[in-house]
Amino acid sequence: MQPTYKDTTGIRGNQRRRQHRHHRPQPLSTAKVNHPRKGTHRAPVSVPTHRYETRSKVKLSQTQGPPAIALLGSAVNPDTGEIAEYKELSQCTEGPLWQASNAEEIGRLTQGFGGQKGTDTMFFIPHTSIPKNKKPTYLRVVSAFRPEKTNPRRIRWTVGIDRIFYAADKSTKTADLTTAKILINSVLSTPGAKFLGLDIKDFYLGTSMKDYEYMRIPMHMIPQAIIDQYNLTPLVHNNCVYVEIRKGMYGLPQAGKLAHNQLIEALAPFGYRPMAS
Repeated sequence: MQPTYKDTTGIRGNQRRRQHRHHRPQPLSTAKVNHPRKGTHRAPVSVPTHRYETRSKVKLSQTQGPPAIALLGSAVNPDTGEIAEYKELSQCTEGPLWQASNAEEIGRLTQGFGGQKGTDTMFFIPHTSIPKNKKPTYLRVVSAFRPEKTNPRRIRWTVGIDRIFYAADKSTKTADLTTAKILINSVLSTPGAKFLGLDIKDFYLGTSMKDYEYMRIPMHMIPQAIIDQYNLTPLVHNNCVYVEIRKGMYGLPQAGKLAHNQLIEALAPFGYRPMAS
């Protein structure tokens, strides 16, 4: 029966909506997630589907072999079976592997480390070199397990966005949902049609900035090998070191806009240009 105006407004409408929420159909099945650690033999567990479940409370089991799927790329402490951040992961039984990934990430952002080529995104500097009009932001570390990657233990350093003030325009034009649906339907409906999408590796990290930003890094986040290679001991201030960010980096509010402008300039000589949606 089609609901009337009175059934959808006022007290009666609120009652109908509450009743609908309380009788929502449950999912037919619950996703199974296997923990990536090898050499263990435990049955998989169901991932909680309640929408109010917090990430810190979700527990995953340890099972044999690589996982069929990854729980949103979350990293799991093999000792507890719980989703964990880098500080905890670096101290678990797989700690050396996570620490190596962290050193690789630092080398990628700086001037290299071991076999990892640097992007010159940030440079270690004395804290006295920070301009008076700049307030250093904090470091936020993102950990993830990506079984499809060469190194599945992923560490990414990102910038605390709430401490960065950028007065210029930060917005970029994107296609709306209707345009995207039309494009996808067109490809699917056209016999022999193909669709190409590109993911440009480290593109943000190659975006030059005229106005540099600054970040504070706790010393416990930096491996000893990095400290020795970059001679960071003289730069320590209040148990932290500071970096000057000279290129776009994950978390910077202006990084998306700068990378977007750079992409337009790079594609223009080949006849590509943004189209109004």
